[in-house]
This record gives sequence, structure tokens and C-alpha cells, in this order.
Amino acid sequence: GGVSISAVGQTWQGIERGIAAALHPRNAATHIEGDDHTHEIADLRALMRGFIQGLIRGSDYTVVLEGGEAAPCRLFVSKDLHVLQLSFLGATYMIEIQDIRQICLGRNLDSKLTVPDFVEERCDTLVLRNGECITFRFDDIEGRDAFAKCLKILRLAVDC
Repeated sequence: GGVSISAVGQTWQGIERGIAAALHPRNAATHIEGDDHTHEIADLRALMRGFIQGLIRGSDYTVVLEGGEAAPCRLFVSKDLHVLQLSFLGATYMIEIQDIRQICLGRNLDSKLTVPDFVEERCDTLVLRNGECITFRFDDIEGRDAFAKCLKILRLAVDC
């Protein structure tokens, strides 16, 4: 059988706190405008549920290598939602969610970083605390935005 969202147990409460934090006005990067958040909360819950269930099983993405070449990769999340496991080209990398310093959309990277030419609008770049970057390329802007939103909420949940 498949893994249900209940398999993550208490951590889903952290996701709920992450969603609430994302909807808070002080959190401009993920804040959703509007007085009535009921619909937005339901949409975010459904988006997060699908995202987390996919990562627990393993989701296929495209990672962009240093030279700009794209490589298929598989991304997993630990059952406690604290660690991402990225596998590509025969190697596996463990990424602590709390070590993701920033999630940058498109070519909008931290001003301290030089944006490589191969990073384009359909990319999300994870900037880690150690200064390393991991760039994912998506088929469209909507996929890029959904991935970034979910990862930001997951990071907020881990920090809560």
C-alpha cells in the first residue's frame, strides 16, 4: 500500500503551522492576500498533502548541473520531514531542511551570488547555509512556483 499522510504523524501539525505562518502578513515571500483565508488554506493543505506524499514515495525532477546540463533526479523526504534526499547520476545527497537558507525563483538569486547563464525563469534554486546551491528546472512557471511554495512552507514547518 501507499504511504498515507498520517505516516508523518505529528509533523503534519508543523505543516499546519507552516501554512499559518505563510499566510501571516509579515511573511511577504509566501503571504497570500485577502481577508478570508479559508479557501487559500484548503488549497495549500491539498497542495502540501500531494507534495509531501509525492516526496515520501520519491518525486522525479530535473536538476541543473554546474555546466548547465540537465539531469533527471529523484527527490525524497524523510518521514519526519526534516531531511531531503536527492539522488542523481548514481550519487545521493542528504539536505537538512533547516540548512536551506533561501529558495530563489528564476534568476532572482541572492545579490551576493552570481547567477549562472543557465539559470532561467523556469528554475528554482535552493541556497544552502554552506553557500552551495542546487537548481531545479521545471516544465513551466506554475510547477516552479508550486515547488517553491511547498518547500518554503516545509521549511517554515521545520523551523516552527
